[in-house]
Amino acid sequence: MLDPSSIPVPANQIIIQVGDAESVYLTFGHVNPPVFDGIESGAAPTPEMLSSLTLAVIPVSQILLPFSKLVELREKIDGILGQVQESAK
Repeated sequence: MLDPSSIPVPANQIIIQVGDAESVYLTFGHVNPPVFDGIESGAAPTPEMLSSLTLAVIPVSQILLPFSKLVELREKIDGILGQVQESAK
């Protein structure tokens, strides 16, 4: 059972998977950024530090959408992106 007083976890990852012939799954997840010990503040981690790094994505939410709703979502996102691009000019 979910605790209604718990603080929600923000989603910063998304995966889209085909469900059945008529729908897709949108899975939203969260990954904590890695903490690197022994490097100065603002310095970039070395390639060696990154090559052995595995980050777990914790699922936060999963939504099953019919393809028709996915098309609606795409149209809404396209509209918002168009507005943002226009206002940035």
